Amino acid sequence: MDILQFLQSIHFENPHFIWWRNPVSLGCLLLLAAIAVTSGVWWLWYRGRVQAVKDYGSIDLVTRWTALPTLGPSLLLLAGLVSMLVLGMTAATMPYQTLGEVSVPSGTLRVVALFDVSRSMGAENRDEPSLYGGRSCTLVEGPCGRRLETARLILQNQVMPVIKGNQLGLVVYSGRAVTKSVLTDDFAPIDHMLNTGWVDVGGAMSEGTFLHHGLYAAAQVFKDSPAQAGATNVILLFTDGENHSSPEDLAKAIEAVKKANATLFIVGLGSTKPSYIPVYGGDDKPKFEADGTRSFHKFNDGTIAQTARNDSFLQQLATDTGGRYVVSESGQRLNISWPSSLAGTKVEIAKRYWYGPFIGAAMVILAIIWLVGPVVTGVAASAAARNTKQSRG
Repeated sequence: MDILQFLQSIHFENPHFIWWRNPVSLGCLLLLAAIAVTSGVWWLWYRGRVQAVKDYGSIDLVTRWTALPTLGPSLLLLAGLVSMLVLGMTAATMPYQTLGEVSVPSGTLRVVALFDVSRSMGAENRDEPSLYGGRSCTLVEGPCGRRLETARLILQNQVMPVIKGNQLGLVVYSGRAVTKSVLTDDFAPIDHMLNTGWVDVGGAMSEGTFLHHGLYAAAQVFKDSPAQAGATNVILLFTDGENHSSPEDLAKAIEAVKKANATLFIVGLGSTKPSYIPVYGGDDKPKFEADGTRSFHKFNDGTIAQTARNDSFLQQLATDTGGRYVVSESGQRLNISWPSSLAGTKVEIAKRYWYGPFIGAAMVILAIIWLVGPVVTGVAASAAARNTKQSRG
């Protein structure tokens, strides 16, 4: 990073103390006032010291044992004091570089994680779990890399770490919705559910993918636990976009979400290319057809079902709710800033502060000022001793 890029990356915790931007800014006025007061005190000190030396006795006798105050060194002292004021006011602006958003402040966010657990969420991309800190599917014979597994990993490894101290609820839906957890700031039970099959394909009630049931259930979680003033409600929906709800039912569910003062944040999973849904037995072993080929989920007419992420539906849903839609592309890690995405400006930002060098420089100048007096006195005493020895000789 060159000097220009470095300067452009600097922000200020107290911008009202910036003295160099505007001659009538608070910082500039305070600095000028401090310099004026310091200069006045310095002038009184200098005149007083000169007068004290003159009043002490014979000038010839006094100068034999001490040094008369002179304007040059005294002006250097004033310059040092003014430099300390400038450095101190600059340090008061608290310059810093932003290192990145870290987390959401405790008590400011309430999230309901809403999982689509319908059959289509069983479509697999076996290269995906390792992208989100999950197990490698290389030696796994059973289900691995399902869309739903990717959703769980995103919640556990990307979302939950940055919202600690806030509240999280858990709802799943397919034909009907099931609330797995009410809002809580104790994430351990939810983490246990995510790891032990509570959130898996078929983990809700009935067949189908009726999104309006899920939205109603998520809104009800907020209704059952009134928010404190200033808290933000977010429904974090994980789905591939398959939906069997009627437009009328979905519109009513969207109104329920709005009445709950909740923002809908949608994570789209899977590929837009059609995918098959592998079939496994009760022992999680792959099933095979009579001809030895893999078994995939079929419709009632015997044709193999295909499923693809429905971006147009999900984007329209985000628009209708005033929410946001992001895509977890197959084979690519979802890289977004979760703190600001979920809580807006209510985020904690890691910062590297740069006021230290200014304070350090001010302390060096102060140390020099402290040393000037004894050094000048010592030099004067040595000169006086030499003069006395010479006069006696």
